[in-house]
Amino acid sequence: MTVASLADVGVQVRRSRWLFGRLSLETAAWVAAQFRGRLFWVGGLQLEPALLGDQGPVRWYSEEEAAALGAGLAPGDPVLRLHIPSGGLGPEAVSEALALAGPFAREQLGLDPLVATCTSWLLDPWWGRVLGEESNIVRFQRRFTLVDEGSPGEGDVFRFVFGMPRVDVERAPRRTRLERAALERLESGAGLRVCTGWLRLP
Repeated sequence: MTVASLADVGVQVRRSRWLFGRLSLETAAWVAAQFRGRLFWVGGLQLEPALLGDQGPVRWYSEEEAAALGAGLAPGDPVLRLHIPSGGLGPEAVSEALALAGPFAREQLGLDPLVATCTSWLLDPWWGRVLGEESNIVRFQRRFTLVDEGSPGEGDVFRFVFGMPRVDVERAPRRTRLERAALERLESGAGLRVCTGWLRLP
């Protein structure tokens, strides 16, 4: 697990080269979190221990809203934030990682989170309307309950889908169904979202 977590440094260097065409490390804060023991690669997902609550533009439930949803969702409760490495959305791999996440948190981190959260462009419900139920993206997002309508996500889509540091519809390629769907959405005048969702750990 330690080897896999630290190997992500190379992934981040490759991503920066992909984005900017030169050797760099744009995500230095991300890498620093790994060396501080705040990010762990467990199975096919990366886990970040945290506490539930608002974080920048990411809104969480109020005490009253959380209480109505059951245990483990109150602001201040422990949580595992999920991060998705490129190409890591196969349903079996995700299920295996989620099954490992709770025991890992209890045995290695001394935490007992009941839920995990994810904040990502992958959770935009619009993908479910254009990619179909057999898509790994759609299968992944169906695991989650969304917290709210999210925030603008065009920049994230261009970064992670197109490998472009800025939104540029005219220059973006249309090689895959995902790329074409994203561009057609923007050309229609609509937007793409980054959404936050949660699930209960097995």
